[in-house]
Amino acid sequence: MENVHKIRVMFGNGLRPDIWEEFQTRFKIPKIVEFFGATEGIGAFINICNKVGALGRFSPLTRKLGLGEQRLVKYDPINDQPLRDKHGRCIDIKPGSDGRAGMAAIVLRDNQEVTSDILQKIYKHCQKSLPSYARPLFLRFVKELILTQTMKHRKIELVDEGFDPNKVNDPMYVVDDKVKTYVSMSADKYQAILTSKL
Repeated sequence: MENVHKIRVMFGNGLRPDIWEEFQTRFKIPKIVEFFGATEGIGAFINICNKVGALGRFSPLTRKLGLGEQRLVKYDPINDQPLRDKHGRCIDIKPGSDGRAGMAAIVLRDNQEVTSDILQKIYKHCQKSLPSYARPLFLRFVKELILTQTMKHRKIELVDEGFDPNKVNDPMYVVDDKVKTYVSMSADKYQAILTSKL
């Protein structure tokens, strides 16, 4: 009965690609339209092409309707403001721009210990489910994640500490594509990364 309905289109916040395909197939939804925005934001991007994982865009039609122009710009999460050029203008993000190396902060259920099996499963999942630019280079296992007043994860402290083992007390790992897993972050590995020897 779950796929006997008259629904033609679903509209809502972005879906992970694995959920999108499974949901659309299971419930036989012909089209899914997703939007990317924030409660406190002044705009949003919309994916109307029904393509899994496509980044929404501000269409030429919307511009012609006089709703203005929106752009993605570089942002400084530490100072909580857009980055600006020497003229004080925001800096556009160009398609294919390189980002910064990513870290995933992970809370394991029931205070579970980090094992080599868990690290390998995370590595395989990231390889299978994420584009190369979105795969975390570092993993940090934390006891809990702090939430902001708007129920978003607070990341400022994590960003500030980075992947420096002298600042981080939590178990931390770095990706190792040679052995196809994440390996423990040591002071030696940290120095090698800083001098680009990894």
